[in-house]
Amino acid sequence: MIKASLLNKLLPTQAIAAVQPSKHWKRITSLATSLTSENTNTSEGFIYDKEGDYYTCPQNKKVEFKKIKSNNGHLAKEYRTSRTDCGPCPFRTSCIGKSPEKRIVDTLDKPYYDKMHERLKGSYARKMKKLRQSTVEPVLGTLINFLAMKRVNTRGIKLANKCMLMAAIATT
Repeated sequence: MIKASLLNKLLPTQAIAAVQPSKHWKRITSLATSLTSENTNTSEGFIYDKEGDYYTCPQNKKVEFKKIKSNNGHLAKEYRTSRTDCGPCPFRTSCIGKSPEKRIVDTLDKPYYDKMHERLKGSYARKMKKLRQSTVEPVLGTLINFLAMKRVNTRGIKLANKCMLMAAIATT
């Protein structure tokens, strides 16, 4: 039987996303892949400088911060090169194709993603992942795949947590 305190710790932030894997699965897996990559401070070979808030391309040209824009309702920082830097570059076609300049868009929460990436490398994170895989995820998999619990019909994390907890207790 699963302890309620363990579910309380692990489920609140995952309850909504975990019960709708088919709709958002590509987005979740791409985020997980980007968080587990070796160096989160690079974007396709471009190295990020925190002090200057710019990227440096492999040809030592700056990709400078230009503006903060709304990207599907989420704020993002946009970095762009100048057209004169990319024009004579020998790697132009492989880097930017037919576009006149290189553009990199980062979320405003990138420092938090970097911090999480560092935390995921630790031994405590590996231990908690094994614990979650052996206790919580099998129950969620059973609820989603075999009992057809595709969505939580409540609003808010607290009520979704309560619904998932009751369903998990009922199945064990």
